[in-house]
Amino acid sequence: MNSKLLSLLHHCDPSTTILCLSLPEKCPLCDRALGQAVSVCERPSPLVHSFSAPYSIVIKPTKGTFLETYTRDCNLHVGVCDSRGVVYDFDERGVNRSLEGWEQCVAIRMEQTVHSRGLWDVRLREFTCDEQWRGECYEESRMNCYDFALQFLSLMGFNDVLDKQRFVERRVLPQTKHVAKYLAVYRKVVADGFIQIQSTSL
Repeated sequence: MNSKLLSLLHHCDPSTTILCLSLPEKCPLCDRALGQAVSVCERPSPLVHSFSAPYSIVIKPTKGTFLETYTRDCNLHVGVCDSRGVVYDFDERGVNRSLEGWEQCVAIRMEQTVHSRGLWDVRLREFTCDEQWRGECYEESRMNCYDFALQFLSLMGFNDVLDKQRFVERRVLPQTKHVAKYLAVYRKVVADGFIQIQSTSL
């Protein structure tokens, strides 16, 4: 599903921005053909496909997707992207490696040197072969997808993410709060066809 919103201004009311999923034939405010007297831009979505987020930690709902089912009460699942955006994650089946299912995720980009980027894939493959990541070792509360991602980041020298609670508070919560705000607008646009807001409030 397309998660991007279009933002348009029509000459009938330059102070009002219209948010919609696709460009309408007529202005929703004045019901006249848009013609050339319209300004259109795409509002970036906080959701990305993993293939556009190499060298990142990616997050998605454990069940369902952000666009369709996410609420603030949903559990989140975490994975590690390699240089091609393939996601390595850990659950009761052990380590999984896939692009499928990560079409709508939040990416936490990890700043790196050229040297560390060169090591990322090699160390990720080696790391995922460790016996501790067998399916039978998975425990929801203390040996889960977060532990998997944070231990890999520690291996790569990101020592500021050793504490799970700090990682969630500093890296995950700001992202998911932004997503929740975006989804509230997106779902209203889906339900109503468009919404209008004062341009000064953007």
